[in-house]
Amino acid sequence: MRRSGKRKRGGHNLTGIRRIAVSIVLVVSVLAVGLAIGAWLVSTKPLPARRAVVSRPPLVEVLPLAAQDVQQVFVGYGSARADRQATLAAEVAGEIVEIAQGVNDGSPVEQGQPLIRIDDREYLQQLARAQGGLAELDAQLAQLEVEKENLQRLVAIAQLEVEVNSDERTRLSGLFEKGEASKTEYNFARRTYDRSRRDLEGLNNQLALIDPRRTFLQASRAARAADTELARLYVERCRIAAPFSGQISELMVEIGDRVMPGSRLAGITCLEKIEVPVELPISVRPLVVTGAPCTLEVESNPSLRWAGAVSRLAPVADERSRTFAAYVEVDNRQQETPLIPGFFLTARVHGPLLRKVLAIPRGAIDNGRVFTANNNQAHGRRVRVDTVIGETAVVTGELAEGDRLILTNLDVLFDGAPIRLQEVPTAGSTPAALLERGIAAGRETPP
Repeated sequence: MRRSGKRKRGGHNLTGIRRIAVSIVLVVSVLAVGLAIGAWLVSTKPLPARRAVVSRPPLVEVLPLAAQDVQQVFVGYGSARADRQATLAAEVAGEIVEIAQGVNDGSPVEQGQPLIRIDDREYLQQLARAQGGLAELDAQLAQLEVEKENLQRLVAIAQLEVEVNSDERTRLSGLFEKGEASKTEYNFARRTYDRSRRDLEGLNNQLALIDPRRTFLQASRAARAADTELARLYVERCRIAAPFSGQISELMVEIGDRVMPGSRLAGITCLEKIEVPVELPISVRPLVVTGAPCTLEVESNPSLRWAGAVSRLAPVADERSRTFAAYVEVDNRQQETPLIPGFFLTARVHGPLLRKVLAIPRGAIDNGRVFTANNNQAHGRRVRVDTVIGETAVVTGELAEGDRLILTNLDVLFDGAPIRLQEVPTAGSTPAALLERGIAAGRETPP
């Protein structure tokens, strides 16, 4: 019984294998038939009719050349700063007791307007003491003049008394020699004369000391007057006023702060005039003059522009950067939008006016050669660049007035290449327009 069971299971296994083999054969047969049909369809597909490819000449922009006046422009960079700005500092020590109402960062102020007050009580006392000492010396000088007048009167009286006593002594001396006067009378007259003469000398000595005393008092008064002026100056320095009209750029103290001489109190800036030190290449130094017009703009916002003029030139150049500074002044009162200190600006300083020259876009020049159009063909011309102004080049060489300069598709051109022409509008042919267009060499123009 067991043997017959084993044979039965082995027979079932053989039947499953046969079924799998038959399935694989059927799948392979279907795929082979499909591939054969596909190959037959591909081989029997009709070919499309071929058309000849016609290449068209490139379309290029051409610019008729004409001699014209060109304003030479030098481009530089600089940061704006106020022409007048100051930092107000304390000149005396003391406590801040008052800040004028409305004075804060950004507040407008007028010249002479009081801003800050430092406690001045101590300096007022010093001024009072100095004025008191000055008044005392003035009184001493006045008293000295009175004393001088009195001495002069006493000297005159003493002088008269000496003369009288001298006459009396002489008279009694004659009488004594004749025996008509006693010796006692003569000695008395002589002693009276000597005493009056000594009194006169004493008065003259006192009168002679008047001038030295006056000199001493005058010197003392001058010193006391200097102390008085210094004390008055300290009192005045306790009141800080605006040195010119402008705006408070920064208020650095508050009421109650203790300050010392040199302590910074506030910054003030006048925005009427702005100065921009513009760094320019040293090679253009001979071509820049004071008074030359200048246009300033912010690179990130070209719509903001300001007009200025060169006010002065730096006498020396920077040997490391090989640049020099041209100081451009901007009058904010004449600007539509005021220029604010701190802006980093691109400056275009006007140089000499070049008259009747050929100006072309720099992008039209390739290795000293340009292309002109004649009879729908491109022709190479050699040129030399004399001056570069932004994206415009002033050239000389094989170009002439009336030539039609090719501006685009330069990378596919060669001498004698066929081209199709598209004229650039006349309004766009000025140097200023070329500078604004900024045409680049080889830029593709749509057909």
